[in-house]
Amino acid sequence: MNSSTDRQVATVPIVFVLEYSNRQQAWVCYKEASLAGSNAFQVGAYYHTDWVNAGELSLHVEGLSMEAAYEGFVRQIAGEQLGGNGRLKEDVERAKKRQQLEKQIAALEKRIANEKQFNRQVEMNGNLDWLH
Repeated sequence: MNSSTDRQVATVPIVFVLEYSNRQQAWVCYKEASLAGSNAFQVGAYYHTDWVNAGELSLHVEGLSMEAAYEGFVRQIAGEQLGGNGRLKEDVERAKKRQQLEKQIAALEKRIANEKQFNRQVEMNGNLDWLH
């Protein structure tokens, strides 16, 4: 998704529903108030559903405030990516850290596969075990 659209209408949570070839996908951006000012929002992570047949995508409004409804949309669209154990902000931060660790693990696994020296492979495997 395009974060410039989210910055231009930063104060309003937006749920995008894309349609292509009789299939649909929902996207949402997690935003939070910036420390810089009360009207400033920081664009966070984007979440999306899988592509589904048109008419099978359903989102329910949950909550009695805009904030609660927005949180409900983010959780419905993100699904298992966030879990649902705590506050939304904490779950998003945890998901970001998980993604960073997964990237580090993939990069280290690639380096191990390309490494010629066995002793370096063993050393890097130790680092890989630590990351898991």
